[in-house]
Amino acid sequence: MSRKYKSLVKKLQLDDGFVAVLKKPHLENLNQLVTKFNRGKKLKKQISLNAPLSAKYGDDAVARTLVELERNADIAPELAKLVNQLRGEQLTEW
Repeated sequence: MSRKYKSLVKKLQLDDGFVAVLKKPHLENLNQLVTKFNRGKKLKKQISLNAPLSAKYGDDAVARTLVELERNADIAPELAKLVNQLRGEQLTEW
């Protein structure tokens, strides 16, 4: 795991499963930390919301889970929007 993500992951204590992290308040905390991390940095040095999640759980696990959630018609609209955002970020980073 990259050093720049270790501090974010450690602060969040992401011990729950990936799907649990996508729910409030974990995600709000992650978003705040990523925003704080990116503040004042050039665009090339900024990270996405997806980056610390992939650093913690691995690209493959995150991708598989996001695809499964995309296919699930029963998820809340707010979660579906988030899944689409994270999936887009992940594909851009690859």
